Amino acid sequence: MISEKEGMLKEKEKEPKDNYNIVYLIIMLHGIGILIPWNTFITIAPSYFVGYKLLITDSDGVKHETKYSLNFFSYIGVCSQLPNLLLSFLNIFVQIKGGLQRRIIVSLIVIGTLYYKNILVVAAFFFITIFTVVLLNAATGMYQNSLYGIVASFPPRFTNAIVLGNNVCGLFISIVNIITLVVSNSIQSAAVAYFNIALFTIIACFISFITLPKFIWMQCFNVFLVFFVTLIIFPAIMADIRLWRNDGVYDFFIPEFLFTPLTTFLLFNVLASTGSAFANFVQWPSPRYLVIPVVLRLLLVPAMMFCNYRPNLRTWPVLITNEYIYFVLGLVMSFTCGYFSSLAMMYAPRLVEKSKASIAGMMSAFFLVFGMLRQIISFRYEKFIIFFD
Repeated sequence: MISEKEGMLKEKEKEPKDNYNIVYLIIMLHGIGILIPWNTFITIAPSYFVGYKLLITDSDGVKHETKYSLNFFSYIGVCSQLPNLLLSFLNIFVQIKGGLQRRIIVSLIVIGTLYYKNILVVAAFFFITIFTVVLLNAATGMYQNSLYGIVASFPPRFTNAIVLGNNVCGLFISIVNIITLVVSNSIQSAAVAYFNIALFTIIACFISFITLPKFIWMQCFNVFLVFFVTLIIFPAIMADIRLWRNDGVYDFFIPEFLFTPLTTFLLFNVLASTGSAFANFVQWPSPRYLVIPVVLRLLLVPAMMFCNYRPNLRTWPVLITNEYIYFVLGLVMSFTCGYFSSLAMMYAPRLVEKSKASIAGMMSAFFLVFGMLRQIISFRYEKFIIFFD
């Protein structure tokens, strides 16, 4: 039998590396997201709900308390904790269709959507608020329970990250409360600040949850962007780039009728094929960092337009007049098209379980085709070079 200490040591050895504690911080963010609706409500409630929105004003302009304002904390206590408890319980025992990830996504969408209301009638506002609290905390219960379910398969410190996030949330809202009291005397402004902070926190949780486990999506994005940039430039821009001469006389060693076929089509196809073949022997950069050079390829689009593109239409000056610089740009664009697209297509299936590798490959192929939709914008390229006309 393995002792508890040996089990913990083995667990520690199996723990995947969390570079820069990014995963830990994201889990902690979700710990904040779990309690930020509740902390927002109870912190702003005395001044906004009890002391402002749930009061009635008589004909003399004097504000009076109502049964809703007097018992507001009791109402929201019951209406928040009961649905939270109920949904947490159901989430354990009831086989709701969809995995934990889907439940978290739906919960975050519900929580974010409920952060908007503008009801002026006190009774109506009260019941809408209570109903919102019920839905909000039901979603929070589902969110919290599902998050713990996912993190249960992580090393123990990640479970603690949720608890730490819960505690940091209260501290964070308390600091916001003090700042709003010092900076503004307006209850409305304070409420806007509270709910906006809560909403943006929930949005941050949603975005982080979508991106955290979906490393394949980054490779799909890489595939899309490689082909999107490539097919903006080739052949539409490259085929309309001409040799630049002050006197307009063509004097290059390549015959004029072969200039475009050689410097555009042959150059691209040879270098793209070379790049794809090269990916069989060298895989660099790694999946995590491939997006950096892929995004940097966007700079090739304006660079190509600074060449002698559409000389009969352009009003921009030609900034790149040397044809050899244009050839280098074409070489880099073509080679990186083949190389980076091959890397992204190769990386995607590696980042998922073997049973899902085929789906990952199909998704990569879909984004390859999606990247080819650049025709939607390609027919207006010339608008960029005559913008200052």
